[in-house]
Amino acid sequence: MIELSTLYWVLAVGALAMLAYCLWTMANRSAQEYKKHFERDVGRRLEEVFLFTDVKTIRRIHSLAVVILCAAIFLLSESPVPPLVFAILLSAIPRLWLNWVKGRRIEKFRQQTPDALSLIAGGLKAGSSLTQMIAQAADRLPSPAGQEFAVMMRQQRMGSSLDQTLRDLARRVETEETKLLVAAIQIGSTSGGNTAETLESLSIATRRKIALEGKISALTAQGRLQAWVMAALPALLAGALFWIDPLNMMKLFTTGLGWSVLSVVVVLQMFGAWMIRKIVAIEV
Repeated sequence: MIELSTLYWVLAVGALAMLAYCLWTMANRSAQEYKKHFERDVGRRLEEVFLFTDVKTIRRIHSLAVVILCAAIFLLSESPVPPLVFAILLSAIPRLWLNWVKGRRIEKFRQQTPDALSLIAGGLKAGSSLTQMIAQAADRLPSPAGQEFAVMMRQQRMGSSLDQTLRDLARRVETEETKLLVAAIQIGSTSGGNTAETLESLSIATRRKIALEGKISALTAQGRLQAWVMAALPALLAGALFWIDPLNMMKLFTTGLGWSVLSVVVVLQMFGAWMIRKIVAIEV
């Protein structure tokens, strides 16, 4: 007969094996879901900013960087909580970077809007059709405006109407100037009227608005610089103290109280930077 202790050991090993299998299955399923969501989301964002890069390569590099950094943080802290927090924060870096790239691209398109309006208005005054001028804008204007107008022409060749392509442009480039451009062309093409003069007036008003925003940005540059200095000062001070007294400063990374202090500092710094940005952000 099998001894009772041996039976207990067999049941314990079996339970551990079943638990390990369940954990492995859950981890594998979560990894597959993350992989699918990452490639779909990041791939869509890359297409929005016209960056045609292999999404799988980006995912592999990002995953490897997260593993290496979290392993280093675990060796420093000797606790599983900080690496888990950093893994969650690092997982958002690709999306934040792509959002930043998209914002820069939209801002560049907004700066090119007056030139696009003047080009289309001049062509309409010379007797060209709206479709011809959109094609010329796609050829003459640099990216991103040239790319966006080229997408409009490609959509029209595929059978889309002018109204649909304009709505898609307003959806891709969500700025006030783009909405005004789309509205002016739509009203001119459906209700009639002098579309060329409307676009020319809109070009002048948009150019003046952008110039005024540039002056305001120059006047508030000192406030933005102060925000960067205030955000960098605690890190620089911590680096200096770490150089002077590394033994005591290591407690910030090796104890729970230290990580709590770092978390509070990061949250307060982010809140302070957000408040300064709100103060210096002036709407025109």
